[in-house]
Amino acid sequence: MAKKYVHITTDMAYAKEHGFGYMMSGTRFFTIDIPEGNYDAKVVLGDENESSETTIKVENRRLMLEKAITETGKFEERTFTVNVRNAQINATEKIKLKPRELEYLHWDNQLTFEFCGKNPKIKTFDISPKATTVFLAGNSTVVNQAQEPFSAWGQMIPRFFSIGRSSEAF
Repeated sequence: MAKKYVHITTDMAYAKEHGFGYMMSGTRFFTIDIPEGNYDAKVVLGDENESSETTIKVENRRLMLEKAITETGKFEERTFTVNVRNAQINATEKIKLKPRELEYLHWDNQLTFEFCGKNPKIKTFDISPKATTVFLAGNSTVVNQAQEPFSAWGQMIPRFFSIGRSSEAF
């Protein structure tokens, strides 16, 4: 089955009818409607006309890529695994979310990227289903903290996984 590719610009605001877009046009938060599961996200960083420094977080600030620097005209490919979840356990049961969690950027069948850094430049990204799962068990030390500057080690650990990650420059 051939993959479908879409050209995305920073002025494309999220719309339910096409299932993706920036949460508000021109912002750094990009959302894609996608079922619960694990996915490999492959990004190509860089720009023809200027250098870049890119950090990528997904969902509720899970750190995937930190301060990747590309020089003008150079591109770098990176791959990382992300998890999308919702609060539905089965047909009749749901996880009871706290009021503050209702605004978090997860529990929603959407994959939300946060592109940040001094001058983030994303040339392409590709999302593919993934089967491998790593479970973390714990208390507040493994949760996704929603507000800066707070974070938990479980939220930062994906940045240190190297399975399937490449850093080939081209």
